[in-house]
Amino acid sequence: GNPRILAVVARIATLSQKTQKKKKSDPFQAVIDEVNDMITDLTDEETADHAEKVQCETDQKSNTQSAKTDSKSIDANTAEIDRLNAKIEKAEEGIASNKQQIDDLEQAKVEATDQREKEAKDYAQAKLDDQGAIDLLETSMQVLKDFYSEKGLSLGLVQKGRSAHKQEPFVAAGEAPEEAPATWDSEYGGASGETAGIIGLMEEIKTDLETDITNSDAAETGAISTYDTLMSDMEASIDGLKTATGTLEGEVAADEKTVGDEEGRSEEHTSELQSP
Repeated sequence: GNPRILAVVARIATLSQKTQKKKKSDPFQAVIDEVNDMITDLTDEETADHAEKVQCETDQKSNTQSAKTDSKSIDANTAEIDRLNAKIEKAEEGIASNKQQIDDLEQAKVEATDQREKEAKDYAQAKLDDQGAIDLLETSMQVLKDFYSEKGLSLGLVQKGRSAHKQEPFVAAGEAPEEAPATWDSEYGGASGETAGIIGLMEEIKTDLETDITNSDAAETGAISTYDTLMSDMEASIDGLKTATGTLEGEVAADEKTVGDEEGRSEEHTSELQSP
């Protein structure tokens, strides 16, 4: 059923008829030539088929190896993307935490400043009140001193809480008086341990107020120093958190870019793997 074989048969029959008419000596030479040509063609076809087969096997092997390489590359891309996404997620958590801490510190600064301003206001008012009281005491003492000086009176009358002279005991009508002192020739100085007089009391109050002002000044100085140190520490913490946040944000941006690159390469490998 091979068309070429049928053609050879037909050729033989035709040549046989022509040879009989011309009575040539070798009627099969042409057929032999045809057969030789056919053999050459078949040999060439076999060589080409073999070369094609070898090329196909080579291509198939190469495609298989390429598919394996692409698959491994896709797996590597996926693993890297997962790793980077986990890193990005952790960094974003750190960024959120840092920003929350910054907000808390800023709020703490506001509250500390409000408290410091209130303390300073209370201190200033208390000092003003104490100083006013001192001024009033000084004025009052001076008025008393001037009054007694103008009247020619002894300050002892106001510097002692009791009279400089002992009063005579009270005796009801018809009763015998109590036993009198041994003598009335000299002044009676009063009982020992008498309380201080008015001016002495004022001076003690003034001294207490001055001590309060001194203590308040020292407390205010300490409070200012504590506030300044607190503000400095919180500012340093905020600066550190801002720096750390900036670093994390830079890492996130870089990692997101790398994720995009990895996804692009993964798509390329997938396209190569799916191509015929």
